[in-house]
Amino acid sequence: MTEASPKRPLGSRRWVRAVVTAIAVLVIGGLAIRYGAMLSPIRSGVEQVITGQKVGRFGHLSVRGLTGDVWHQFRVRKIALVDERGPWLEVDDLAVAWKPSGLFRARIEVSALSAGHVQILRRPVLTAPKPSRSSPVALTIDGLVARLEMAPEFSIRRGVYDVTGGLVVRRGEGGQTINLQAKSLLHTGDHLTFLFDAGPRRPMAVQIDGIEAEGGALAGALGLAADQAFVVKIDAYGKTRSGRLQARLASGQTVPLTAQGSWADTGGRVYGQVSLMASSLTRPLAERLGPQVTFDLSGVAGKSPVYDLVLRAGSKEASLTATGQVDLSKRQTGPKGIALTLASSSLFATSPGSPLTLTGILRGGMSDWLWVGTGDVRRLGVKAYEVAQLAVPFSISRTKGILVVAARASARGGHGEGVLAGLLGGQPTGTFEGSRLADGRLVIKA
Repeated sequence: MTEASPKRPLGSRRWVRAVVTAIAVLVIGGLAIRYGAMLSPIRSGVEQVITGQKVGRFGHLSVRGLTGDVWHQFRVRKIALVDERGPWLEVDDLAVAWKPSGLFRARIEVSALSAGHVQILRRPVLTAPKPSRSSPVALTIDGLVARLEMAPEFSIRRGVYDVTGGLVVRRGEGGQTINLQAKSLLHTGDHLTFLFDAGPRRPMAVQIDGIEAEGGALAGALGLAADQAFVVKIDAYGKTRSGRLQARLASGQTVPLTAQGSWADTGGRVYGQVSLMASSLTRPLAERLGPQVTFDLSGVAGKSPVYDLVLRAGSKEASLTATGQVDLSKRQTGPKGIALTLASSSLFATSPGSPLTLTGILRGGMSDWLWVGTGDVRRLGVKAYEVAQLAVPFSISRTKGILVVAARASARGGHGEGVLAGLLGGQPTGTFEGSRLADGRLVIKA
């Protein structure tokens, strides 16, 4: 007589069934996610989710005609960036091949991206700026191929280019690498190459080389004359303790930009000039500041890693001077801050004869900082009322994306006629406090 086999405990059988059930759910769920996205209703849902998403200050997305496997290779018939005036950029026949396995490492890895036709129709209507946020995931595009067309409404002259390149955006504040080449299909030999590489623990590199023998869309896109020979060459490479800069942009006989300099362990200097009248994009600034801006930044190495810096920039109507110590390793000012002085003879368009001077101390780093000082305005007039002098102690700070401005104004020598003169008198005073929150909202306290 054989001995009966022992019964498996009830709890053990339940545990096994639970594990099997969980595995089955995961497998079925994974298959549903993997292959369900290939169904037309699911792809239509993806289009609806993406359409309307904002892209910074440039408008929102519009997506139509999604086909293929969104988890491997897919195509989109048309993508557009839309602002308040309608589409300003359109992409036709976009094809994407990518590896979803990178998502487990917070990476989006695109092995190939091509666009049959990318058209820039006009300049976008930008929305109000908002504080930028670091990328939560890394993005890599290894093979970028596109046919780019710039319409005359954007670049004065029509331009058509074959564009190739790649892109790397690292997580957080890890920096970016952009490598692009554009060859003109309308004018043989016209081209532009662009390389940008920067990150917190890597040298910064910028290389731009472009030419249009008889002018064209590249010059027009920069607001320069589109019927004049255009040449741009920028070569910059820098680490904390060494670097170089050579930059020159020419449009016909006009030179809108020149800059050069170098730095080493002992110090360095970078200087140059910018013509504000050369481009239609900067002419509004020229009306306020003058036709040309010059700048000169020099530094002498102090106790490592501190530099003693002096910056002087000026134009016909304004000047800027900054002196102090900077800790390059921490990217912030020294303990005593930087003495900053801004002077302008015509900063206010409504009162061009009222010179303004702002002096103060700037402390902090690239993201969080505080500027405390005093403003002085002479002969400020509004309609039939004028003050001889207006003193404005102020503080401007930025902390965790929130910008705060506080000021107290007191005037002397007020005189004039009418209701305004009667209300303000000879020595009016006032206070102001306002802030821009991290989400872009404005808060005003008077």
